[in-house]
Amino acid sequence: MGNVNSSGSMVLEFCAVHALAITNTVFRQANRLKTTWMHPRSQHWHLIDYVLTRQRDLRDVRLTRTVRGSEAWSDHRMVRCTVSLSAARPQRQHSRPTSRKLDVSKLREPDTRIKLQ
Repeated sequence: MGNVNSSGSMVLEFCAVHALAITNTVFRQANRLKTTWMHPRSQHWHLIDYVLTRQRDLRDVRLTRTVRGSEAWSDHRMVRCTVSLSAARPQRQHSRPTSRKLDVSKLREPDTRIKLQ
């Protein structure tokens, strides 16, 4: 929210190198649903907690937002990410019957030739 410090730049660079997306910033929401920490003196809210995902899995993320918790006594807000997961059945490995190699050298023996004829 607003200014980016060196740590924020490092997170952005890390995401660019590893093809990651920051899901907190994908959805259009009010700032109060994106910010996660309030500075104690200035009382300004900042976005410092992130949910990272691979860009190819970004379509599975439904919503990422902060939740105001009344149970937790903290200056942080919890980040909630809703994801739709679909489990695929495991692929079974079908074993093929091993084919035996024929011993062609036995055909040169006269006894084997007579049995086959």
